[in-house]
Amino acid sequence: MEKQNDITQGKNYIKASKISAYMVSEACFLLAILPTSVLSILIIPSISNIFLYGLFLLPVGPAWVALLANVGFIQRDNYDHVFKGFWKRYKSNFVDSLKLTLIYIILIAIFLLDMEYIKNSRYSWIVWLFLLFCLFFTVLFVFSFSIAARFKFNAKSFLLLSISYLLTDWITTLKFISYIILLGTFFVKISMSATPLLAIFFSLLINRDMNKIMNDIKNNYTK
Repeated sequence: MEKQNDITQGKNYIKASKISAYMVSEACFLLAILPTSVLSILIIPSISNIFLYGLFLLPVGPAWVALLANVGFIQRDNYDHVFKGFWKRYKSNFVDSLKLTLIYIILIAIFLLDMEYIKNSRYSWIVWLFLLFCLFFTVLFVFSFSIAARFKFNAKSFLLLSISYLLTDWITTLKFISYIILLGTFFVKISMSATPLLAIFFSLLINRDMNKIMNDIKNNYTK
């Protein structure tokens, strides 16, 4: 009788396990932002309710940080107990990621209000400057959320580290800009409601691009 190999060690099994782990992680993310999804259907975003809408978006930050953390574990071949692991990371990172999300939403809301005020004035060209500010801070907080998914620092440290890498690692910065533009285009031109379904794909790309930076932080900023 031929000796049978353990199927759990086969390449196809491992690949299927990883794919299923990613799918479970995405499902957990969608479940975590369910209140936001429901409220976004009921309330149409506009400049008049921007802060209310921003309040509804608060759950997205902690959910995405948990997704980034889960994806990182899966990419490092730790894909057991994915469902339980997502909620564990969601809980452990909740306060830090919520603080970062709140700062980001307030900043973007202020810029959007300023843009609305200026766009019909003779200084309407400044709107483009505010758009660049929005893009800059979005990239900054992509760095911050990614770092928060892996390390425990205070909000100030997250932001300072993010600024440092944003300004020095131009390749990663440019990649993040391209991802944000693609995601924004999909959101505006194709489907706002379907945008969260892309979270897993962007999380995979961001984790891959942040790998070198994560190792640098681990070697230089942690004990």
